[in-house]
Amino acid sequence: MRRNASLQSMPHRINKTTSSGLDIGKISTDEPRRRLESALKPAEGSPVIEEVLEHVSNHGVLRGPVDWAFPAWIIYVEYATRRIAEAFPLAEEERRQLLDFRDTMKRLPLETRRQAREKLTSIYKAIVGGMYRIEGNRLYAPDGMWIYIDKTIRIPIHGVNVMAHFPDILKLPQGARATPAGLKGER
Repeated sequence: MRRNASLQSMPHRINKTTSSGLDIGKISTDEPRRRLESALKPAEGSPVIEEVLEHVSNHGVLRGPVDWAFPAWIIYVEYATRRIAEAFPLAEEERRQLLDFRDTMKRLPLETRRQAREKLTSIYKAIVGGMYRIEGNRLYAPDGMWIYIDKTIRIPIHGVNVMAHFPDILKLPQGARATPAGLKGER
């Protein structure tokens, strides 16, 4: 059955009830579709450190197309590692641990980028084609890919495991914890 183009462009609305039975009203697939289009659009050039630092400074996170955000993460990790190495006197073992930590953190986006793009593309095609289902707080594509659709839209990434040791650059006494000054005595 072929859909009329005007019907495809109409927003899809679904009565949504969470798994706990709480009715949170009608959910439109317009917002997930808009966000997916943004995430999947081609990046306008490669990220540069000034742009990456501006994003982190203004938003606390890196947002943008998949082809920009993942390389931007790698650039940020490189930058932060270099700044740490410059700011703290590190013994050779600590420097090695820091560089191992950096290399591990750079592998994460390389390993997750493909999976993220694949899942986002599948979900986007399902929404545009009207071939999706919603169960609880998940939106499923026909191929089984899914995303969370609550206050934020999230995709699960599976099968990427790493272990890294960050060196004790603050040289705190055993058992001491670093806390922000404003949180002393508060929990």
